[in-house]
Amino acid sequence: MNFAELALIGRIDGMPAAEYHAIDACSSSAIRGVLENAAKYRHKSLVGLSGDSIDFGSAVHAIACGKFDEECAVWDGRRDGRVKAYQEFLEQSAGKTIITPKQYDAAGVAWESLSESVKSSPDANHILDGDQEVSLFWYDDVTTSTGEEISLPCKCRFDVLNSGRFFGTDIKTARDASPDGFSKAVKTKPWHIGYDVQAAWYLRGAVAVIGSGPWAFYFAAVENSEPYCAAPYWLDPDYIEDIANPLMLDGMRRFAECWSTNVWPGYDNRLSVIL
Repeated sequence: MNFAELALIGRIDGMPAAEYHAIDACSSSAIRGVLENAAKYRHKSLVGLSGDSIDFGSAVHAIACGKFDEECAVWDGRRDGRVKAYQEFLEQSAGKTIITPKQYDAAGVAWESLSESVKSSPDANHILDGDQEVSLFWYDDVTTSTGEEISLPCKCRFDVLNSGRFFGTDIKTARDASPDGFSKAVKTKPWHIGYDVQAAWYLRGAVAVIGSGPWAFYFAAVENSEPYCAAPYWLDPDYIEDIANPLMLDGMRRFAECWSTNVWPGYDNRLSVIL
């Protein structure tokens, strides 16, 4: 299915993660990536991302959405490509996140902690209620800095989407899920592009594909180390409108320029003075 067909459908529930990530389109990670460094984003998008924290987060997401067997596989042993058994395992697990038994157990405990935290919340016990792993596809018109008009293919993928109550929720694993610590991950700073840009992008997709709400955006955050403390968060709509949306629109413009020219700039090549 080409992107025009996907955009015509607009919403697809339960699309395999590997299939979604293989679709070439502007996304939340693309926008955040080009705002930080387009060259580094392009490199990561071509070679893929891996690491213990990323794999752990993928496992928690998969367990939360009931898709663990589809999206992850457990290997108990050395990851040696010269070993026939491991080669066969990789072939059978193509496109899946490979984790250890220890990571699997920890991800299960983390999800239980997060689920209990949300369900016992007096004002956030609804934020995990909805359809899971919902992929949205649409075209967005972008004007570049040179005045070129581009119809940009766009996508986003909600962990939880409740189109009846007009909200989306993203499940996050974090080093620090405390109010102070997690807010630092959410809010964009000169040295850090936060999850606020992601929230603005997801809500833009929801409006484009499903329609106006007004929409709310929540985070369900759990720490990636014991005792896996967790907490729910709501991103203020005024903050999204006034702060996150302009950042998101700038990122969309930058991505459109990189995507249309296939030029992905790194650092500014003008002579900088170090004081």
